[in-house]
Amino acid sequence: MARSGWWLAGLTVVLPLAACNPEADDVTGTCNPADCAVVTCASRGANGGQCIDSRCVCEGPVTGTCSDSYCFAACVRYGGATAGRCVTTTRCECLSDTPDDGGSDVPVGAYGFANGVVVVVSTSGMFPIAGALVYAQRAGTGVAPIPEANYCPRCLDMTTLPHTFSAPDGYFRLENIPVGDWTLVVQKGQFRRVRQFSVTHHLEEVSIPTDYTTLPNVQDPANGDTIPRIAVALGAYDRMEDILAKIRLADLDPSNRAVLATAAFDYYNNGSGYGIPGFEDLLMDPVRMAQYQIIFVPCSDDTNDDLLSNETIRENVRNWVAEGGKWYVADWSYEWVTFLFPGAINMYGDRGRPGDADVTPDYNGPGRVVDTDMADWLRAMGIDPDNMTFEEIYDNICSLGTIHATDEDGNPVDVTPKIWAEGRQLENACGGGNYPFTVTFPYGCGRVLYTNYHTVGQMGATHPDLMPQERILLYLIMEIGVCTDDVIIW
Repeated sequence: MARSGWWLAGLTVVLPLAACNPEADDVTGTCNPADCAVVTCASRGANGGQCIDSRCVCEGPVTGTCSDSYCFAACVRYGGATAGRCVTTTRCECLSDTPDDGGSDVPVGAYGFANGVVVVVSTSGMFPIAGALVYAQRAGTGVAPIPEANYCPRCLDMTTLPHTFSAPDGYFRLENIPVGDWTLVVQKGQFRRVRQFSVTHHLEEVSIPTDYTTLPNVQDPANGDTIPRIAVALGAYDRMEDILAKIRLADLDPSNRAVLATAAFDYYNNGSGYGIPGFEDLLMDPVRMAQYQIIFVPCSDDTNDDLLSNETIRENVRNWVAEGGKWYVADWSYEWVTFLFPGAINMYGDRGRPGDADVTPDYNGPGRVVDTDMADWLRAMGIDPDNMTFEEIYDNICSLGTIHATDEDGNPVDVTPKIWAEGRQLENACGGGNYPFTVTFPYGCGRVLYTNYHTVGQMGATHPDLMPQERILLYLIMEIGVCTDDVIIW
């Protein structure tokens, strides 16, 4: 049977775009929005552009060299195309679907559907991923790559492509997919898998294999798999690396500890891990920091407290977050939030010196998840989000504040942390009722996360399975990489 419907004629269809006046030009006239974004700006390495007062103003730096990612973004966002790519170093071309006008026994406008489940494989078996972006674009158009270093995630309008988000149980269904060959993209944060599938006849229901929709555990972009670049500051008490191992980013040894030699992430000594680079080596080197998209600072001792007063280090971290980094801090490492982003969280006992808030005997606190999407996801796995026990709490958050920050475009903005989980404080309580246990807040293009309980800890003994609070933190590892605007696809 001949395949038709809608497809890319000759693989590329160049949209009729002509350059308009660049920002630095003194020539006046009419500015065409698509020409401005694609030809004038994306072709010269900018992230699109807009017509302002009949002049073309490019978004972000104009490097002079076309970028596939920015070309793709400008074509979809401003050019009304389904994709885009750099055909030369100074020319961005948009790709668009065109009808096949001959020889087909498939009716024009024929379409089908695709369904599947987005999952992660862990030591506890498969568990679903909620809120994953799932979309399809024409085969051969090329999926814009995720940068392999720190970057500012930009949001794109996906209305021109078949797309959806996975439900709390991971299920998704793409609708009205024209007959033809397609590239399937499944993504949550910087975890992404790209595979191929086809719709061959009208109203076909394609069941996507689970292998196509399992988020990867290796960095292999040539074969469609991408994971975030991660650094872990190995702590003296909490073992974030063990959680990462439980989702196969490292092997687990017989005692259920991560085998660091097998890790798909880097690690630094922040109270644990002798003979490896120190946390200071990372924080004093902005170029090295820029390699990473997520940095974990789990609970530790006072090994690196002296670094907190180093303004160069504090500025390096703030700049890295503003440029898109995700800064993930737990428990006794709270100073890596309060010293760097003062006023965002206010801790019991804190008088401005390292360790002031580390006065609470550990306790297991009754609590609940307050974010609706996370709560629905936990229910889908049989966990009651309204009646949880958060184990090994060592610090108490008394209040949250509003701090001065910037948005992703560098504009001044006031931000207040979002509460994901809360509960009652059973030791050194700030007061009655519920107080925050887990919070995040944006800073520039990046995010900061703090939790006052151990992500892993000892919990009485090591364990191969994923406890509810560990699942919460895994959810947030992916969630804090998600765009805060419309939809992120690169």
